[in-house]
Amino acid sequence: MRPRCISDEAILDAARACLLARGPSATVGEIAAQLGVSGPAILKRFGTKEKLIIQALSSEAPPDLSQGPGNGPWRPQLVAVLLTIERVLQQAVPQLATRRAGGVKASEWVSQDHPRMARRNLRAWLESARISHGLAHAELETAADLLVSLVEARGFLGWVEPTWRDAGDDWATRAVDALFGQPTPVEARRQPSRTDKTVVKTVKGVR
Repeated sequence: MRPRCISDEAILDAARACLLARGPSATVGEIAAQLGVSGPAILKRFGTKEKLIIQALSSEAPPDLSQGPGNGPWRPQLVAVLLTIERVLQQAVPQLATRRAGGVKASEWVSQDHPRMARRNLRAWLESARISHGLAHAELETAADLLVSLVEARGFLGWVEPTWRDAGDDWATRAVDALFGQPTPVEARRQPSRTDKTVVKTVKGVR
């Protein structure tokens, strides 16, 4: 195989599809066959199957939430944050599981430990909301853990049984209300303004 005949990205795309479909038992030869090249040619490019798995199953990191909520009601902003984390973890759950089943050492991908990052980032967002918006909750660390755990459960169950995951985004609103209580009369009366909607759409890290 000529060095530039097939791009690294094309190889990683093929490897990702094959690994997620067949699990870590998928061979380099099977991946190579999809591309019309030889297994040794792919290993020459990436070194080992383990290194190929690590690169192929690397996913987008959870959003950086360090700036906290913007102006306007915090609830719709938190819902937007949860939906963004859900999108990231839906991608990460099967990839993390496949890497683990393939025997990839945790030390090789700990810097991309998405569940831990998501909890840390959400905890920082909630702490900021406590200061800027008066969000009241005695245990924000527990709140972040519960919310991310809910997202993880949806991601895992949706992976093993795609028909399980319900359509729509109402789950996030229901989760926020269940954990933090129903909106106060003042919150309920105030509808999100144009500025509020813009802030929700531009949560850092949301595409």
